Amino acid sequence: MVITSGAGCENPKHLDAFIGVGGATVIGDCDRPGQKAAKAWAAALAKNGINARLWHPPYEIQEDGGRDVRDWLAEGHTFAELQREVAENGEAATAADAEPSSSEKPGRPPAQILTFGELAAQHRELRPPVIEGMIREGETANIVSNSKRGKSWLALGLALSVVNNERWLGRYAVRQGRVLLIDNELHPETIAYRVNKVASAMAVPMGNISDDFRIVNLRGDQRSLRELATTFESIEAGEYRLVIIDAKYRLMEPGTDENSNADETQFYNWVDAFASQTRSAFVLIHHASKGDQGGKSIIDIGAGAGAQSRAVDAHVTLRQHEQDDAAVMEAAVRSFPPLAPIALRWAPPLWIVADDQDPGRVRGRKAPRDDKQAADRVEDDALKALTAMRTMPLPESISQIRGAAKIPSLDRAKAAVGHLKAEGYVVDALKIAANGQRYDALDLTAKGRDEGVDEGAGGDAHGGTEQGSDRASETTQEEGLF
Repeated sequence: MVITSGAGCENPKHLDAFIGVGGATVIGDCDRPGQKAAKAWAAALAKNGINARLWHPPYEIQEDGGRDVRDWLAEGHTFAELQREVAENGEAATAADAEPSSSEKPGRPPAQILTFGELAAQHRELRPPVIEGMIREGETANIVSNSKRGKSWLALGLALSVVNNERWLGRYAVRQGRVLLIDNELHPETIAYRVNKVASAMAVPMGNISDDFRIVNLRGDQRSLRELATTFESIEAGEYRLVIIDAKYRLMEPGTDENSNADETQFYNWVDAFASQTRSAFVLIHHASKGDQGGKSIIDIGAGAGAQSRAVDAHVTLRQHEQDDAAVMEAAVRSFPPLAPIALRWAPPLWIVADDQDPGRVRGRKAPRDDKQAADRVEDDALKALTAMRTMPLPESISQIRGAAKIPSLDRAKAAVGHLKAEGYVVDALKIAANGQRYDALDLTAKGRDEGVDEGAGGDAHGGTEQGSDRASETTQEEGLF
């Protein structure tokens, strides 16, 4: 294998491709980035029990733009020579070969320890709000909704409100300042068209925004968030009041997965670092997960691992109202009192507050009369899951349990497992795959293994005799499974 990037070397999906191979040779380019990437891959392979060797062509290592194995072969060297070079000069890799990350490099000063008195003296007031009730200077936020639901239009209204010192949506006070939009979805012509439309509808003079609203257009020049580090380093602290990133998913590092909590946490660590460095509020436009959003809590809306909502200071959602032209905006906030939901109406190109609509009427949200039916369904699914788990080699993932129990959706499977956990039948566990990777999984408790299941849920999970099934039924009737 020839390595040009270290991205993805800790991703199980990529490492699984090497399971069963006799060994791998990692050949890096003859420059610092190439060597770092090669060492990261070799270390990841060695960590997972794969025999790996490191080799590079016999060129001097450059800071950047170094020569590589293609240059060496172009000089007339053969594959047989390459094999001999690797055998004679290659180095066996170990898990310790990877270069330390920037957060681990020697020489980084230790984290500062303050007494509370010192902390209180240095920080006598909260950071000033950028959007009253939602987000402060240097804080981060998501705006989340289904695709093509109007998130970008909502964000443009926010941007022009901050530039023009106008209440956002006519309701939320803002702190005036310059705004930077980083857009990787729209062509520049579309951005110009939309900004003109929104400015006209809001009666914002073009002279107010022509200089103080600035845009980085990345459509056709895609970069990861980390690759924008030099852009953010060029910004003076306090130069921008607000930075809007539209859209978040296109700034993910190649080889990373938004369903990985580790990858999402690292991504938002970068966002935090840039927000702190620029002293700007950062707002990320993010898409919702697939399926109905009505029955979910605010922090569960948003595609990907749970870290995407936990990491930010405000998680703002836009969900479909029962009325077709309306939506409900809600927010989970960290440094303000709880925010009341509001109903909005789509009046192109603006979202406007719809005080005539009930913000509690989210489409798909269950009415109180449906609670009993929903509870019964959770119990039925829980019985199916418990029955299936008693026939499976455990621990096992929730997806495997869902499939074995034939539960229609992952959300329903999660609800069922949550019920079993609450009642003491199931606990979290770790599954260790053949390659040594660890995965979140579930296992039965002693209670979950021993107590019976009534006939309505499929009989005795252990396939016992008729007498055994009767005893299980009696246990359920006397003690109650849930």
